[in-house]
Amino acid sequence: METKVYVILVLIVLCGASPQVFGSALQGGSQPDAGDSSQLAGADSCTEPGGVCPPVDSNDGNNQDEPKGIFAYVSFLHDINAQLQTFLHLAKDQSIQLLRDELNRLQRDTKAEIQQLRSEMASKDQRTQAEIQQLKTEMAARNERIQQQQDDIEQLTGEGVAKNQKIQALEQRNYIERCESGVLNTPYKALATGSGTRYRDLTATFSKPFRTTPVVTIGIRHLDINQRINTRITTEVRSKSPTTMTVRLQTWTNSVVYSAGIYWMACA
Repeated sequence: METKVYVILVLIVLCGASPQVFGSALQGGSQPDAGDSSQLAGADSCTEPGGVCPPVDSNDGNNQDEPKGIFAYVSFLHDINAQLQTFLHLAKDQSIQLLRDELNRLQRDTKAEIQQLRSEMASKDQRTQAEIQQLKTEMAARNERIQQQQDDIEQLTGEGVAKNQKIQALEQRNYIERCESGVLNTPYKALATGSGTRYRDLTATFSKPFRTTPVVTIGIRHLDINQRINTRITTEVRSKSPTTMTVRLQTWTNSVVYSAGIYWMACA
């Protein structure tokens, strides 16, 4: 803008226009001299294009007041330059102030946005920490349940191993399918006479055959003897099979056995 003003002023000087024509438009401009009033009046009646006419008192281009007019132009230009400098300073100060205000506003807005972002980040961080803590608690509880389940599995595994061992031990033992029992009685006075070794074999037949040869247990159920003579008697299993067994009842010397009953039990 400053360059444009200088160009306009130079054009005014070159064209010979009087600075008083522009004085009314510029605040604080230089006033024309008294000697130039005729020129101002001539300018009012001038019909030349642009309103610029040669001085009335010009004598073949030799004007005696030309140095004075040049000084007036120079003074006028100085005044214009001073006013322009003042205007430019004011405009520059105003622009700087506007820029400062805008910068301050931007700083305030930026601080507010930063504070808002910090608040949001702090809130998000708190939520994140709370979620992390909750996940840690859930993971700890889950790990505890998993550990408890592993302990239960180990305990069940140990119990299963013990049961399998018991089953194997039972499988290795002789399996007892069933038991059968009964009583074998001697005929009356079968061992009441005679002397020396005497015996009677008693045989029992099982109600149904065992899958294998049974284990037989025997015992005396009743005994009828002569109490004045010593009691001498033995019993033993003489033979056994899946279908039958034989028990021998024996006495000796002079013992008298009127009758005897033998209790038996067979299991297989």
